[in-house]
Formats: sequence, C-alpha cells, structure tokens
Amino acid sequence: MTRAVTAPRAFDLGREHGWEPLRVEGALPADLRGTLYRNGPRRFSDTNAAHWFDGVGGVAAVRLGGGRAEGAVRLVSTPEVDADRRGRPRYGAFAAKAAWDKRLAVLFGRRGFKNLANINVLAWQGRLFALYEALNPLELHPETLASLGESTLGGALRNGFQAHPHRVPERRATYALGMNIGPGPRCTLDLVELPDQGPARRLTTLPLDGVREVHDFAVTERHAVIVVPPLSAPAWKVALHGTFAATVTWDEAAGCEVIVVPLDAPARARRFKTDAFFAWHWANGWELGDGRIGLDVVRYEPWTGPWLPPESVVSGGFPPLAAPPGTRPTLWRATVDPARERFELGPLWEAARCEFPSVAPSQVGARHAATWLASASADGGPTRDWFDRIARVDAETGEATLFDPGAGRFVGEPVLVERAGGGVWALVMVDEPAARRTHLAIWDGERPGEPVARCFFDQRLPPDLHGTFVAAA
Repeated sequence: MTRAVTAPRAFDLGREHGWEPLRVEGALPADLRGTLYRNGPRRFSDTNAAHWFDGVGGVAAVRLGGGRAEGAVRLVSTPEVDADRRGRPRYGAFAAKAAWDKRLAVLFGRRGFKNLANINVLAWQGRLFALYEALNPLELHPETLASLGESTLGGALRNGFQAHPHRVPERRATYALGMNIGPGPRCTLDLVELPDQGPARRLTTLPLDGVREVHDFAVTERHAVIVVPPLSAPAWKVALHGTFAATVTWDEAAGCEVIVVPLDAPARARRFKTDAFFAWHWANGWELGDGRIGLDVVRYEPWTGPWLPPESVVSGGFPPLAAPPGTRPTLWRATVDPARERFELGPLWEAARCEFPSVAPSQVGARHAATWLASASADGGPTRDWFDRIARVDAETGEATLFDPGAGRFVGEPVLVERAGGGVWALVMVDEPAARRTHLAIWDGERPGEPVARCFFDQRLPPDLHGTFVAAA
C-alpha cells in the first residue's frame, strides 16, 4: 500500500510503502542476513504535535540477504492516533495538550494520552512490537508492518511498558520495565522477564513516589539496576496543564534512587539514594565479581529541563537532541555496591557529546569490549547540530575510534550485528538533508573508513530513535 502525504506543515514521512528494492552502493556482506527495524516519530501534521516526541510512530525496515536490500516503511495505527487523525485531536502526548475530558481521565488512572508507539522495536519469539512509554506495546506484523493491536504479553503487563528491553544471552531472556500510572499520585514499576521460550512473567512490582521518568535501565547476568532520577510530573498537574512536558519538575536535592533487583530473588531488592544526575540511556551492566556491579551510561550535566523545542517539529528541520543549551551528554562509568549502598560515577569518554549507546549483543549483561555511540563533531557548536559520526569507545582505555559518514550527513543509533568470524557489522541510518534522502550505512566494525555498503531509500525519512536487527532463520 502507498499513501501520499499532501502539503505537510512539518517534516512528515513522505509516503508509506511495502517492500521495494533499495539501490545499493558497495558490496553487501554475504553473512549479513535478516531485517533491521527502526522506529521513530514520523508524522506530525495532522495531529496536535507540539514536540518531536509527539509524532506518530513509523517503522522503517531494511531486509538484507542474497546480495539484495529491500526497504519498507509504515506508520503505526492505535485507537487514539486514528481518532485524532479523523477529527479534532483530543488525546495528549509528551507536549501535545489533551482535551479536558482526557485530562480528568488521567486523575482516575484512565487513558488520557495516546499510544504513539514511536520509540523502539522489540522482537520476541517471532513477534514484533512497537514500543512507547507507560502504555502497552503495539504488535506489528513482521512482514507487512501492519498494526495488530496492543498486547499485554499474555497478561504479564498491566497498563504500561517502557521502551528499552534488554536481552541477556547468558539467561536466554529479555528483561523490561512496565510503568503503571494512577489513579492519583500512585505509580508502580514492574520488572518483567520475557524468556526466549515460554510465557512472559512479572518478577516484581516496585512502588514509586509519584510519576517518574524511567526511560531505561541496565541488566547483568544476576541483577537489574534501575536508577530513578528526581524528575517527576504529578498526575494532578498533568491533568491541569494537559501535558507531561509542561509539568515535569527536577528536584536536585532529592537525588536519584538506585534500585538493585536480584533476578533470581526479586523480592530482595535493595534501594538507596545517590546524588542527582540524569540519563536517557544505559549502555550496559556487568558483574565485577566482588558483589559490585559496573555500569556504563550517557550522563547529562547539568539537567536543564525538557528540550527539543516545538519549532524543531514545525520547521521541518532536525531536532536538537545533540545537546540542549548548557548541557553536555558524555559517556560515564558507574560502580554500584548494593551491600554498602554506594554508587560511584566518573567520566569515561568526554571528548564529544554523544547518545544512543549500544554494545555487541553477545556482551549484554557481561563485560563488553566497546561501547558504540552516535556522536557530534561540532562540540559546543549550535545546539541544533545532530550527531554526525559514530564513535567506538574502548571499554578499558576510553579511547575512541570514529566512523565518519561524510560531510553534511547525520547518523542515528548504531545497531550491532555480530559476525561469525568475530567482530561486528555496525548498521546506521544516515540522513542526507541536501539530497533529501536517507540511507542505511553498513560498516565493518574494525574498519573506520568508508562503509562496505550503503542502501538508499528514495525519500528522506524523519529521524528515528531506536531499533533492532532480526537475523534470518
């Protein structure tokens, strides 16, 4: 199916389409067979979007194998999104204001915000899901990308699921958080296990003191580590103002709460406080062997409030995620000592602003060799600069190797696919604003020069957030 977008007022997806051949430059690796799924805000013009995060989700996919590359892209469909697109928008989102009846629903723990399904993609047991925050995952057809409806994963979820699950190979399971909001100030966080085989199950439920921003967490072979920043939005304020962005508050004095959950004894979670800091994304966690836990994280210093202003949506330009004014996200390393309730944090790589960390899939939950990130070369330059290179940071030395997509090109999150003979392929979506197109670049992880292959869409895709690679059977 193809559906054109007419006269967009923002940087909308140009068209949806099924599988089409992509033009390839270079040679596709013979051992790279499978499908890359990428998700992000893709449409803004016929909803009440006031922020990049308010865009309707759209999953772009690139299927590789047999020397060919095919691409497909499709917007998500949820009841709230469809209702808002048919008439006057009434549901709220991150910065999009909800109508009064939807605001009141929030106070009573009912649905007042729309599931935009625009952040990440989860592949589990042959199924595919588009993920949002604090609402259940939206199942998609892996081939057609058609929306099939929200899922509770067999009852393991209640009314919330966060956007960053982590598969730990040693445990043959994926771990995720589910946030349940309201009514009133009540909020809980579920830790959920999704085994490679068998049903999903809820391991434990953690009470929180209000609605908190817990976007990501880290998992090792033995523990889940959740750091809750002092960033909150009381339900009554959300109902009054109609948005999360207008009500979120930062309480530096309150500090962060560190929650360490033993995966095999989740009822014995340890909770303690540490100094306040903010992070969207955790790169990895691992056991140090002496009861302590190591963590790598992209830390923001200082917290300056929600960024990505509305004009980044309506102008058709890039959202300024590389850094809000006065803020510098860099790679840090933490050591957690649950027994002594200590959390120590220090810099690992501060040479440039960075985001979207990832490690090789086989090393999740264990010591990793390197952290891969999207990075900005114009450090300290205009806040509207997007990330324009990929950095591979050695986990022991902190030394970085840079992968440059070329002048005037911008990169997203690197997705790593391991090679049979060792090493990784780095799959990166690259935007070319001047050429009005997007392509997938495939780098040999040991060769920081030109990508071995580029696969071109015939349109420019709005920038995405996160995704996953599913190997061919």
